[in-house]
Parts: sequence; C-alpha cells; structure tokens
Amino acid sequence: MTGFQELEGQLFAAIERKAPRRASRVSGLLLAASSVVVLAVAAFAVVALGRHGPPSPPGQPAAAGASQRRRARAYLDATIETMLKRDPACRLGAPPNPAGATLSDGSPSATMLSVLGVLRRPATAADGLPGSLTRARRFILTRGATSVYVRYIRRARVVDGVSYYVIPAAGVRRPAFPGRCFGEEMQTLRREVSRAPAQMRLITLNLGARRFSVEQALGARERGHEGVFELEWQSTGGGGGGGGISPSMLARHGMLGSDGDVLHGIEPSGVARVTLEWPAQGRRVTTAVVNNVFVVRVPGAGGGNFPPVMVWRAANGRVIRVVTTP
Repeated sequence: MTGFQELEGQLFAAIERKAPRRASRVSGLLLAASSVVVLAVAAFAVVALGRHGPPSPPGQPAAAGASQRRRARAYLDATIETMLKRDPACRLGAPPNPAGATLSDGSPSATMLSVLGVLRRPATAADGLPGSLTRARRFILTRGATSVYVRYIRRARVVDGVSYYVIPAAGVRRPAFPGRCFGEEMQTLRREVSRAPAQMRLITLNLGARRFSVEQALGARERGHEGVFELEWQSTGGGGGGGGISPSMLARHGMLGSDGDVLHGIEPSGVARVTLEWPAQGRRVTTAVVNNVFVVRVPGAGGGNFPPVMVWRAANGRVIRVVTTP
C-alpha cells in the first residue's frame, strides 16, 4: 500500500475549513505512509511533528482554486521528500507500541459498531488473522495502538487472492518525531516556493503552515483513541496496510488507499457504491462496497492521479456525500 492519502487528504480539507490561525501540518485524516512493518502508524507516518508552531506567513491566506491547491500540494510533497533525504530520522518516528498491539477480548464502542456493520456480523474461522502476524497474544504489525479487538476482526473481502481485513483497535496514537523535524519542514517549504509567483507562494506557505500546525496541535493533545485499520494480505503470504482513523472521521471521510492500480478503502455503513472521479480527466469508475470495503482496479489511477474524488451512494443511487481532497 502506497499510503492512506485519505488520511492526509481529509485532514487537508479539514485544515482549510477550520485550522488554527497559526502555521503547521499532519494526518489523522489522510496521507500516510504504510508498509508491513508500520501498519499501525500508516495514518500518521508521513508527517514530522514539532513542539512549537512557526509564525504564520505574512499576509492573509489567498483564495485558492482547485488547480492552485494541486500545485500547492505538489510543493508540499516535494518539500517532504527533500527534507526526508536530508534528515532520514524524520521519516518515521518511534511507534508508540513497538511490540505490537495486544489481542483484547473486549468490545468496540457502540459508535464504532454503528459505523461499521461488518463488525456486527458473527465471526467465522475465516476472520482469524494469519498466524505469522500474531505472537504472544500480540498483533505484531499494529504498533500504533495499545490493543486490537481480536473477536471483532473481520475478513471483509477476498479479491484476486488478496484478503482485506477490517481491524478495530483501541489506544491509537501517532508516532513521535524528533522536535527539529517541524522546523526543517517549514524551512524547506520556503526554499521550494522561493521562485514561485507571489500569489502561489503565499497560498502554499499559508496552506503548508496551517497543515503543519494542525499536526502539531493534534500530537500535543493525543491521548489515544479508537481507530480502524485495514490489512491486505496475499494468499501467498505478505502484505501491508494502514489506517488508525477514528470512527467519527471514518463516518465523514472514509479511508482510501492504493496498491498501484488497485484502489481500496473502508466506508461507513449505508454506503452501497462508491464512484471514483478524476474531474480533470473526465474519468469515473463506480464499484460496489461489500462488508464496508471496496476494491477496484483502475489502470493509471495511482501516482500523480491519487487520490480521486469519492462519491458515496446509497443502495437506491442517492448521493450521500462527496469526499474531496486537495
């Protein structure tokens, strides 16, 4: 999985609506780097957190159109890559729970159960985690949570030999990053946009600064929360995953990830079909949501074409929500 951009994207959109007026960035909402060894921190891994927010860029935030937001995001992505090459220690912080999450026999909250209907169906033998992923009553991949509700893990789909598991967890936290990373990120962003047109520079600096500060604020008050993870496991062994977003965030934004041309995600109950749209290309694909999970192969959908706009539809075709990311 290349990452849960849904986390960063959702966060990104939320930042533009209600971010603090000081500067900063994060991802309990959408782009997260995830891999087999960092499943639990996927939703939070790409961003570097610092102790203090930087001063806001001068001037008022300029109104940005869709094309300008895309350019601003490109600057931010380039900033992250440049900064991480210079300081690899900022790539991933230490996971909150290095040994992995304990396997709890407890139950998720009523809120989580209401958002994810797949968790309410009776468990079957097929829902058990692959044996290689558990050790001493721990799920060794989920290192960003204190425990997972083992009786509520569900294998929601099997598509092309890949099993998609929905994993409810408790005590989800983002990893710790060296305090210097935040400052480095903002300094790098200023260099990246130094030759951009004045308006584009102002839009990017304000967006990046607000994004960084939101991350920092979230990290400062992090106490651990319930979260939902997804695991993709191949029949031949091996896989990856990510997530960790709260049930309330899932209900508003869902989760979206990609493995090359395969797009997949977890959606709240009530969403029967998802239409993925690429407006600039005039392209759209509609697929069914089964057990709260959708999986669809869309050639060329990864890379620079990710993430698409998501349109949630009820069983009768009614549009429930349009989820966009900058």
